[in-house]
Amino acid sequence: MIWLVLTYIIVILVPFLFKSRIKSTKKENFLYIVIATIGLLVSLSIAIKKPFSPDHMIATMIDFMLGNGK
Repeated sequence: MIWLVLTYIIVILVPFLFKSRIKSTKKENFLYIVIATIGLLVSLSIAIKKPFSPDHMIATMIDFMLGNGK
């Protein structure tokens, strides 16, 4: 499990070191972190053998933001 978290940290930090040379927006950086975090959650769910559906999570978040999931 430690290796998975270390890999996640490397996946987050290394691109930002290279991106410092080019201009990127905050929105682009935020989206990259969100996608990498979803990848971490899926990997963790596989490692602990608990089913996880990103589609269900995203639908739940959209419902909550729109006020349909009170």
